[in-house]
Amino acid sequence: MDYNEIFEYRDGKLYNKFKRRNGSDKGDRAGTLAPSGYRLCYANKKIVREHRVIWEMLNGKIPKGLQIDHINRNKADNRIENLRVVTGSVNRHNNNGTGVRIDKRAKARPYNAQIKHQQKHIHIGYYGTYCGALMARMMYKLKLITLA
Repeated sequence: MDYNEIFEYRDGKLYNKFKRRNGSDKGDRAGTLAPSGYRLCYANKKIVREHRVIWEMLNGKIPKGLQIDHINRNKADNRIENLRVVTGSVNRHNNNGTGVRIDKRAKARPYNAQIKHQQKHIHIGYYGTYCGALMARMMYKLKLITLA
């Protein structure tokens, strides 16, 4: 489907090219914000995520088995420079919270850094500060992403 016939892309947002059946006018911001944080649009009798439409408008079809990732993890930031095509594994690495938990039993080093990779939970280590644990997790994650 050619989304360029329905929408206009400007600064990470989609706008209607013509009056829609839902009552929105030509030039109105397309779609609606879902509880998931993604903006949803209606095209060709289907509900589609705005970031996927933008990717396909500017780069062509998303290859089978791949996903569109928000580099800065902000689902509302659909600027093309913030979107990339990745595997599901890389997408999960980018989107799964901080990965730092507090273990109250560990008095000296209560911050437990962990990550999930290929369906396995990996314990990175215990740290004395939240920032230390977060930094260790980020370094480990970068190592995994560069190996992917």
